[in-house]
Amino acid sequence: MAIYFYSLIATIVLSVINDVLYKNGKANLKDGWQAFLISLPLAIVAGLRTLDIGTDVQVYGYGAFKAASSSTSFISYVKAMDIRYSLEYGYAILNFLVSRVTNNINIFLFILSMVTIIPFVLGSLLFRKQFSVPLWIQMGVFWGINYGSTLNIMRQSVAMSILYLAVAFLLSKREHNILLFFILLFCAFEFHRTAAVGIVFFLIFEYIEVIIVRTKFSVRLPILAVIIPSIIIIGASIVKILINTGFLAKYQQYMGTDNWLNQASQGWDRIFLLTIGPLLVVILLSVYLYLSTNKENKRLVIFLLIVLIIDILTQFSSRSGKLFSRLGMYFVLFESISLPLGLNVLFNKRTQIIGHLILMVYIIIIFYTVTKSGSGEIYPYQWIFNFK
Repeated sequence: MAIYFYSLIATIVLSVINDVLYKNGKANLKDGWQAFLISLPLAIVAGLRTLDIGTDVQVYGYGAFKAASSSTSFISYVKAMDIRYSLEYGYAILNFLVSRVTNNINIFLFILSMVTIIPFVLGSLLFRKQFSVPLWIQMGVFWGINYGSTLNIMRQSVAMSILYLAVAFLLSKREHNILLFFILLFCAFEFHRTAAVGIVFFLIFEYIEVIIVRTKFSVRLPILAVIIPSIIIIGASIVKILINTGFLAKYQQYMGTDNWLNQASQGWDRIFLLTIGPLLVVILLSVYLYLSTNKENKRLVIFLLIVLIIDILTQFSSRSGKLFSRLGMYFVLFESISLPLGLNVLFNKRTQIIGHLILMVYIIIIFYTVTKSGSGEIYPYQWIFNFK
């Protein structure tokens, strides 16, 4: 497991350097290049793993890339992958393009990891500008809660990261970024159909948040109590309809008991570990909303608060069917910004580092506990060089 911690250290070091340069106005590289460099440590570890690390590599990852390497017709390949693995076009296209350059699966896994992590880093850079939350703590939370799953649920991880960037754009400049949001949402959808949940993020931003901002704090909580269950009920109804029509039929297995989501560490102890931090932050963000007079920040924090509450509810739903907890992973990703932002309520700028360090301890405990339990089959890590 040491390799995972080495990659964390390298990522944090690069992120801290970037934070310092940004604070001093010397971050001269374009955001894309910054994201590329910061993504390298985690992507290298992803690329150097054997095919035994992560279940999706074994289920479709190796087979799809091997087929792409031997295919001479793009159209025939895409059709074959749709029949054999039900692969979305975006993932199939990425396989085919990389296979034109190399037939090495590990190079493909490295590129896939870069495609996954770079959009997240770009979104984090936008959130740093918006909320003044350092990049290093956002990357640390991502590593602890989401990085392990990127080695396993590969297609959905790309979709989640692209949607994260889409929401970051949406929150940064509403007037100009709605079209960009839907373009990125379409790209995410072409890697995993569950990215359709992105519509929920847009609805929260466009309608629900506006209603809440215009109300007094005394009636805000009752409104939340009605709105959030309504979103979940409506979402559940839509998912069932889509399953029955075949649109999400291949994801119906997540509601059963025959996949890793239902087999590894799904007891109350894991749910408590994963939700104790978000539950605390819900309280802290609520206090912030009560005390703050900044209407623009209130608007954004309310959005993140609703997303965080949905995240918590979907994690509790993992005690029954797992489809909603799988969809909930899109909301979990936003803990990377909401958790450090919530802790800022307790600490001023001078003592902020203390809150961030406390959060990192919590995140490391999560990563170690979940990874050691065997979730996603990413432990023990195995190199292609036969190192341990």
